[in-house]
Amino acid sequence: HTVLRTVRPDKRGVMNFLQGLPHIGPHRARLIVDRFEEPMEILKTDIQRLLTVEGITPERLHVIETALASNEGQWSDLRYMTQYHMPQWLITRTMETFNGRVQEVLSADPYRLMDVRGVSFRIVDEFAQAQGVLPDDPRRRRAIALHTLQSCSRQGHAYSELDHLAENIGNMSLPEVEDGLNELYMSGRAVREDAHIFLLEDIDNEKGIVAELARIMNRGGR
Repeated sequence: HTVLRTVRPDKRGVMNFLQGLPHIGPHRARLIVDRFEEPMEILKTDIQRLLTVEGITPERLHVIETALASNEGQWSDLRYMTQYHMPQWLITRTMETFNGRVQEVLSADPYRLMDVRGVSFRIVDEFAQAQGVLPDDPRRRRAIALHTLQSCSRQGHAYSELDHLAENIGNMSLPEVEDGLNELYMSGRAVREDAHIFLLEDIDNEKGIVAELARIMNRGGR
């Protein structure tokens, strides 16, 4: 099924966030979303305006402010992510992966969402486009190259070749593919030996397997 129909500022995500605050249930969350064009910005810069919402008293507003202030890093990341139509599992895994640095990391490079386990490239690409990343952005080229290398790895290939990668990246020219790969080389995600391109994570995994086999064989020979 479709995990993420579209990635864009989304009222439902904002309402889910608001309902997690004390004294704001589904009814008041709906009132807030209907009253303010940018409710998340109101929470950040002008929270006193919530007093104009039915049922929010000064006492209740103080409790809401205290809840936001006591977990500022977490709330900041939640505010950032709930602008987009993301399922709860993706929000949870993203926060676990980046540990209080979600907005900092993903604002700099939305394609770092690829680091989160179980996220398809389509979702990541939609998320990046929603943040204004253009099709020819170097970060997108690097991400497409990485995604293609990872796909080859999952198919059991120990390495990839440039011509093969170019064939599998239909919307990028060969120089653009090379630019993306150069970004991976510089960031330490991949290496090239002659015509062969290796993911460093695959090399590390193979070294670990070899070391474990050697340990088992040495133990068996005793």
